[in-house]
Amino acid sequence: MTRIYGVYNADSGLIGELFYLYGKLSGQTHCDLCDITHSTFGEKKSWRAMNSRLQFPVELVHLNQRDLKLSSFTQGITPCVVLEKEDKYWLLIDSERLKSCGGKVSEFEKILVEAIDNLSF
Repeated sequence: MTRIYGVYNADSGLIGELFYLYGKLSGQTHCDLCDITHSTFGEKKSWRAMNSRLQFPVELVHLNQRDLKLSSFTQGITPCVVLEKEDKYWLLIDSERLKSCGGKVSEFEKILVEAIDNLSF
């Protein structure tokens, strides 16, 4: 089975959201994947539309939602996007490439499709 994970650089839940908000406002933390998937008012419609077009939709996970293998693979490199196939992981998009999207879903989609096309198993 093939899965694609978008791993945020933040924890889920109320406390995780509050810590992220404080960190973002204070300049101590940032998550470019969050900027791509969400606006101030919630998940972007353009994100949902893009994700519905993909053969393997991106499953978004927070730091505290990762299983042990995904946590080990993504330790210290979040936010990022990884592909899981046959119990192995490949880094598709690193934090610098996410940053280069400038919060734009359309740019993310181009980079993701390119990364998948260039992947050799």
